[in-house]
Amino acid sequence: MRYEEHPPPDDAAELVACLWTLIGTTRRSSFDLILPDGRPELVVHRGDVFRRRLASGATRPQPRRIVVGQMTGAVAIAPGRRVETVGVRFTPVGLSPLCPFPQARLADRLVSVAALKAPLLDRLTRGVLAADDVDDALGVLGRGLSDAYAHRPAVDPRVLAAVARITASHGTASMAAITRDGGLSSRSLERRFQAAVGLSPKRLARLVRFRRAVSALDADPARGGAGVALDHGYYDQAHFIAEFRAFAGSAPRRFVDRRLAELTRFFVDRPPAE
Repeated sequence: MRYEEHPPPDDAAELVACLWTLIGTTRRSSFDLILPDGRPELVVHRGDVFRRRLASGATRPQPRRIVVGQMTGAVAIAPGRRVETVGVRFTPVGLSPLCPFPQARLADRLVSVAALKAPLLDRLTRGVLAADDVDDALGVLGRGLSDAYAHRPAVDPRVLAAVARITASHGTASMAAITRDGGLSSRSLERRFQAAVGLSPKRLARLVRFRRAVSALDADPARGGAGVALDHGYYDQAHFIAEFRAFAGSAPRRFVDRRLAELTRFFVDRPPAE
């Protein structure tokens, strides 16, 4: 399979991290983990739908059009034979202008677009399905997002500033400083985050730091968890292992020993070139 990321519309860069495509054929039916990263997504399967493995061990086909809320645990999915999937990876606040309800309602949920009361997303994803090919689908997405954001209320600038600071610090920014500089009480900031992001500021910071640590671990497994822990703001290796278990469901050693599975690696950030 071939995974590619595409730049967001110029006027939506603050709200959209990237558009992406996954195309190919596969005979494999194993389940790979998609790790949480603090960014919600919109996914449209133009080819065969994927299957998700539930905590019970049962499997279930994904809807053809899905909104993925803020996840705090790994999701196990397996592709169909013919893969032609188009998606949007939002910034932490990017989905909220397109859904007329608090984002906390979507936390840890994968929801069919058809089940959401979000007419804009319904029209947009129907257009992606109806597109002649993947390039046309990307054009539909880009134009649709630009138009949608132009006609939707702006995100609270204090939340945007706090998210930008968390992201720029790779999740290590002081929550007290963020709250103080935003001119809000911690309770007020958390309430605004739950509405626009779907997570608390502290939980988002933990996910941003985890995302960067996984990327570093995948790029250089030989370093091991101890070196990655120290470089990414964890108190010690035990702290890093605990966070890894919380978000990935197992210790980092498993990922070092086995490397990341194909689908998992597609959706892990690549470290910037030095």
